[in-house]
Amino acid sequence: MNWYPKIMRAWLHGPESVYGPDRMPVTPAAVLAMRETVSRWVDAGLMPAPTEAQWQMILCDHPSACVSAAAGSGKSTTLVLRVLFMVHFLNISADTLTVFSFTRASCADLRQALQRWSLMLGMNTPWQSIVSTFHSRLTQMMRIHGECRFFELLGPASANTSLPPNLLVSSHLSNEQHELLNQAYAACYREHPQFRHSVGEILLLQASSLKKITPQPNHVAERAQTLQQAAHYDRSLSEHLCIHLVAKQLWPQGLKTHPKHHFRVDGYPFHAQGQLSNGTLVFLDGLAQETGDGDMTPWHLRKHIIAHGCLQPYIYIRNHDDLALLQQLLCYEHENSEYSPTLPIPQCRLNLAGESTSANLQEVLLQTADFMECLGLDPARSDPPSSLKGLEHLVWKATQVFWPYFLNYLHEKHGIKTFHGAFRHTETSACMQHILIDEFQDISAQIVHWIQSCQRRLSLPCSIMAIGDDWQSIYAWRGASPQFLLNFQQHFPGHHALTCQPQLTLSENFRCAAPIVADARRLLEPVTLRTQHQVLAARPAKQDDHGIMHYCLREDFYTGIIHLIMEQLRQDVPELMVLARKKQDLAEIRKRLNTSLLKRVNLQTLHGGKGLQATVAIIVGDCLLGKSHPLRDAIYRQAGMRQSYSEALRDEAHRLAYVGVTRGMRRVFWISRTPDVCAQGVVRYLARYHPPLTSLPKFSSVIDILPSLSQ
Repeated sequence: MNWYPKIMRAWLHGPESVYGPDRMPVTPAAVLAMRETVSRWVDAGLMPAPTEAQWQMILCDHPSACVSAAAGSGKSTTLVLRVLFMVHFLNISADTLTVFSFTRASCADLRQALQRWSLMLGMNTPWQSIVSTFHSRLTQMMRIHGECRFFELLGPASANTSLPPNLLVSSHLSNEQHELLNQAYAACYREHPQFRHSVGEILLLQASSLKKITPQPNHVAERAQTLQQAAHYDRSLSEHLCIHLVAKQLWPQGLKTHPKHHFRVDGYPFHAQGQLSNGTLVFLDGLAQETGDGDMTPWHLRKHIIAHGCLQPYIYIRNHDDLALLQQLLCYEHENSEYSPTLPIPQCRLNLAGESTSANLQEVLLQTADFMECLGLDPARSDPPSSLKGLEHLVWKATQVFWPYFLNYLHEKHGIKTFHGAFRHTETSACMQHILIDEFQDISAQIVHWIQSCQRRLSLPCSIMAIGDDWQSIYAWRGASPQFLLNFQQHFPGHHALTCQPQLTLSENFRCAAPIVADARRLLEPVTLRTQHQVLAARPAKQDDHGIMHYCLREDFYTGIIHLIMEQLRQDVPELMVLARKKQDLAEIRKRLNTSLLKRVNLQTLHGGKGLQATVAIIVGDCLLGKSHPLRDAIYRQAGMRQSYSEALRDEAHRLAYVGVTRGMRRVFWISRTPDVCAQGVVRYLARYHPPLTSLPKFSSVIDILPSLSQ
């Protein structure tokens, strides 16, 4: 069940909007005082003069306003001035105000700026409590009603409640989180027959991947003689393997060695090492190297005989991972006939379509439920669509049972909540009456609903201002979507007594040279879900400024990057940033830079570089397009999103490239690998209008550069 659209329908067609009917108390006197104050700061050289578009945002009197702010448009300074205008000149109590941003770093920057300018106004405002992440504010509100612990904050990071939780990456789970998750998974398996059945279905489906060997032609030459000789030694060969696997404690528990099971090819018998209850033969041939015999020729021959001649269903164990899956399948078979709580709990690793890595089943269930909650779905009450098949369908069904059990297990046995539950059921607070949200393009359906609910429960006239840039929305994999920024008026409609909500836009880019702005804009042409506003370069171009200079290095990839870095530093570049999609690329570059050079180079992932800038930006590698993800596509459809998840990821790859390019102020270099390696990424699109050069310019030798760099 999707509870979010239901809430939205009540919001749009229910009682009057909380944004109005009165406008905010912006008076001519307050406007004049604000303009005079800022003018003094400008005359003193403390800040540049705001543009007319920035003044419209600072002085806006509509209680529900959305600002589309381009990269480098000065939105942070404008947001600070807006907050000062509200608190100091409109006399809005700081106790009724919250400024939201998404990361600890951005919150710290906003607090520092607000503290600086408010002191110049003689204000003593507690910005530490006013500027907050969503999760930190929620934690503060929950603790008013008593001490609480959140699952997402368990572990070493628990002391810092502003850390945005991310359960969508299993490697981010702490030991304590893993322990609780595993305990709940085991308890749910023991207590719920339906969950045991779902896990068994997943195991059976996973086991089907072990059943095929691709037949190779012409490997059974002189067929009759070869089969006769192979069959003569087959039984002793198979028994020899069994003896050695038992001795090495590798024999699967529950797989019987007697009676012998075999199949025939042209009348000659060949033996399996075991058989499942459904008649499926089990071949452990892939473990033959463990016997220590050395000669693998007979086993290779057996493998091809099985591939060409075995007509019965079979499982072929290739390695220890296959063996572990077989062991879990045998446990499930035994439990299915006679369940015993003393038997081990089945475990398996899944690699869902669209995922780059595998994860334990319980982690996949957690990630699936977390993603559904972010999109406003209740995992326990949301049925999988009929179009969803195979493993993804089974994972959805297992999540339906496991998620409510997991939440209850945390609450009843450990007094622990999840942020998802708190966002749905928390009480409101006076500090939610007036809200400003930075980076609104990264918001999720769940947080949109939480804000709506909190402000409606206050039963007071409220205000909201959202600032964001849909061109920089890069967190779809965490449940965020730019559609809430694009459709802001539908989600936060003003009172009918007010005129239309203003369309505020900060379209001037004060950071990047004009060629960079133009090239960045072209990267967004394939993006389907975006605004069509124009971005203007306000920064005067200098002689050496350029847009994307694209190089595709076939050899010495990292050596070429180091040479480029050194050459740019030799030109006394004050700030240089290297950005990459993959941390591995940054690690390779870091290994090749000495300590003195590392102090002058800012290495960032493309996500981590958002909000930063440098004179020169070097982008390494590619922004790969997301793979098709059937499970998340189905979740997106169920949540009523405007595009599929796979489409969102394709758009996001181009937006991520846009973010990277707009970090550069004067020059941008893009260094990619050979075209065949990155044929499906943004680099392929980039090459259409920036054909890559295959070698870097002839720089000064590294020996000549190093002495000047170390000074």
